[in-house]
This record gives sequence, C-alpha cells and structure tokens, in this order.
Amino acid sequence: MSIRPILATPGVFLLLVPLLASACGPAAYDPSVADDDDLFAGDDDDLFADDDDAATDDDDVAAAWTWVAVGTSENHSCGLTATGTVLCWGANLFGELNVPDGDYDDFSAGNDMTCVIEGTTLTCHGDDYLGLNSPPAGSYLDVGAGRQYEACAVGTDGEPVCWGSCNYDICDTPGGPFVEITTGGNHACARASDGSVVCWGRDEFGQLDVPTGSFVQIDAGYGHNCGVRDDGSVACWGADVSGQSAAPAGTDFVQVAAGWHHSCGVHTDGSISCWGRDDAGKYPGAGSWAAVAAGESHSCAVTVDGDVECWGADNVGQSSPPQQ
Repeated sequence: MSIRPILATPGVFLLLVPLLASACGPAAYDPSVADDDDLFAGDDDDLFADDDDAATDDDDVAAAWTWVAVGTSENHSCGLTATGTVLCWGANLFGELNVPDGDYDDFSAGNDMTCVIEGTTLTCHGDDYLGLNSPPAGSYLDVGAGRQYEACAVGTDGEPVCWGSCNYDICDTPGGPFVEITTGGNHACARASDGSVVCWGRDEFGQLDVPTGSFVQIDAGYGHNCGVRDDGSVACWGADVSGQSAAPAGTDFVQVAAGWHHSCGVHTDGSISCWGRDDAGKYPGAGSWAAVAAGESHSCAVTVDGDVECWGADNVGQSSPPQQ
C-alpha cells in the first residue's frame, strides 16, 4: 500500500484574474483578453496538470522502491515492493533472479529457485531439477520454497501440496486446512487458523517435534524451525548445534526467521534479536525494523520506512539489494 501526499492545487492566476476584473468593472469584449483567458484556462492549466502528473510519477517511483517483505536463501535474496513487484539479487546460476514483472501477493526464495503467487496463480523460476518449476495445477494462497530441492504450497482450499525431490516423504502432506506453510531442508511445517502447527518430512534433529502453544507465524530453517506464539514469545525446535534453536526469553516478538545456523526475531519496538552462529557478521544492526529473513550466511531486513538492508556473506551479491 502506498500513501500519496496531498498536493496543494496551484491557483495564483485564478486568484489574480477576478481581482483585476472587479477593480476595473465590466469591460467590452477584447480578443487579446480572450486570448489571455484562453492562456490561463488552457496552457497554464495543462502546465499545472503536468506538475500533478510529475508528482504522481514521483509517488509511483517511491512505491516501486518501498519494500514490504524480504526473503533469503543460500545464495540469493528477494523482496516484495509496495507495487507488487518481486526483485531478487545474488547468485543467478539457474535464473532464480529472473522473476517476470507482475503484481505479486506472495513469494519465497528457495534453493536456487524463487516461487511467486499473483492472485492465486503460482509460478516458480530457477533450477527445474525434479520439476521444481512445475508446481501442481491449482489456486494458491501461500508458498514455501525449500532448502533442498523441494517446495510446498497451500491451496485456496487450505490443503497443502509439495513437489520436487519428495525425499523423507515430504510430499506425503497432512490434511488441512492450513493458512501458512514454510519449507526447510527436506521438511515442511504448516499452521492452521487456530494456531496449531504440524511438521512433516525429515526428522533427524527433532524438527518435527512442535512445542506446545498457539502460533501466529512460523518459519522453517535448514534443520530447525521457529515460531511466534500468540503471547509474543518465540519457540524454536530442531537442530541446535550452533544455538540456532535457543530463542531468547520475552513476549514482545512479532516475527521470527530461521536460517541455516542462526535465527532472528523482530520485537514490538522495532529492534531485532539474533541467536546462533554469527561467523559471517550476519546479525542485523541497530535500527527500527518491520521484518527480517535469515539465509545461510546472511540476513536481510525491512525497515519501518520501507528500505531493505542485508548483512553477512556477500560473495555472490546476496547481501547487495538493488538501489533506486
């Protein structure tokens, strides 16, 4: 959503002309005056209209560079702008950055691929290994591109589907209805409208053992998952060799992101906390943030003003978002 400024309507000429007429009284018709009136009524109005059009163009440009969401994977990142455009940066070995122009509602950056939803139409772009670019036909409301050659999505009927490698029986999805889905490394999790969460697939590290609680948001990392409960607390489960599942205490979280070996969460005051491995300097700095995403060795976040910034590994440009 873009907020357009209210522009004052120029009216200098419109104010001066009536004052001149009232001071001089009624006058006989004069073609030269008529021409001047035509000038005020036509050309100058067009000039003001051009100014208004320019202001509108400026607003459109601002909206095009106002970020509302960000996502990260191993070697690339993507963001959604206020105009519905998905822009990606980083590695492009398989065309994972080549998302067509569109008015998108949802997206997900996965392993060498990017999936987007426009309306209810789901498409994926990038590595087509095992048919990753060919999701099952249907109408969709949420998508999660995975970390290990798989992807999952929730249909408008609330039922989940997965495709790609199907290792660890990830394609044997549970029954819905669900409202959110997220895909990790050969495992996936889905959240129902009542806050319950179900995970399936690979369970080497306990990533299917969902803690108790009612969740309002979830995210799957490579071997662990994190979620925000309805009381504002964060719970993580699964792999914890680097402390990526050791979520800090507190009940002021509004969003959480799970990466490979680290996790991050946004607080109600706009600050970000991260935990786990920080070998690449991937922890976001000070600021006021609205959303965060955790990749393998980097993180990206959206500020409350709609800017996007990234930290950590940048060997293929995954931490260098495009600039206006």
